[in-house]
Amino acid sequence: MFKGKFVYIIETSLPAERFKMVQDVFTSHEGTIVDEINDRDVLLLADSSGLDKITEFLKIPSKRKSSKPLCDVKWIFDSIKAGKLKDINDYLISSEAFNPKTKEPLTAEKESDSQADLDQSFENTKFECQRKTPLNHCNKEIISLLEKISKHRYLTSDTRSELSYNKAIAALKSYPRDLRSFGEAQQIKGFGPKISGLVKEFQSLGKISGIEEMWNDPKIKSVEEFTKIHGVGPKIAGKWWSMGIRSIDDLNKAIQTKKVVLKADQLIGLKYMKDFGIQYLIILLLLSLIIG
Repeated sequence: MFKGKFVYIIETSLPAERFKMVQDVFTSHEGTIVDEINDRDVLLLADSSGLDKITEFLKIPSKRKSSKPLCDVKWIFDSIKAGKLKDINDYLISSEAFNPKTKEPLTAEKESDSQADLDQSFENTKFECQRKTPLNHCNKEIISLLEKISKHRYLTSDTRSELSYNKAIAALKSYPRDLRSFGEAQQIKGFGPKISGLVKEFQSLGKISGIEEMWNDPKIKSVEEFTKIHGVGPKIAGKWWSMGIRSIDDLNKAIQTKKVVLKADQLIGLKYMKDFGIQYLIILLLLSLIIG
């Protein structure tokens, strides 16, 4: 994908492990990383969150006069995800990210007055009922990733963590624009340090590490499948897993040998679990029986 592309990565703008990962990803897609800036068509890449380190780099006399474009490393990951080279102009790190008088990065105090400012139309409250949530909301990609983590917490019965993610997701769905910075996320009520850190990782790398691995866990796959049965939650599904039941076929065998005994609604749910519409009919039937 990046054949013929030469980049110089400002190493100090990234943590060591992330720098190594960026190197590996770029070169594995036929890109070339150079050790010095020369007359070739070289792109300067950096992590836009490391403004102080970028400033230090630009103070080096041999680098200061370079006219090479300075771009966010996110360009690499977004291009791979899209399956084509993204427009590099969309990833330029603007000179406005620096104080125009001193060429120093914005201080934390100044940042809170600029790139970290919340949208003025946003109702920043912990009460979801006081916020408008449009059907066609912003921040869809990061929300999708957070929802995967929330679902994982549900399946592992980690209720407190699940609630924390759901609060952050609800706040993001109400936010009227895409998040522009890590500092902006920190100010939203419902965002703790951990979730704000995930936002920062997503803005830097275009992904949240560990999600794919957690969903490749065989136990999670089985528990998720079992919870598709009406009347079965993650605790019951987890109990079945601990009994050595790994699949619907295993469950049917366990029922036949009376190793597992299902309630009437669970038996109906198991029978019709592949028919999504039937699930709703079961719920309506049960409600009608309860009501009278």
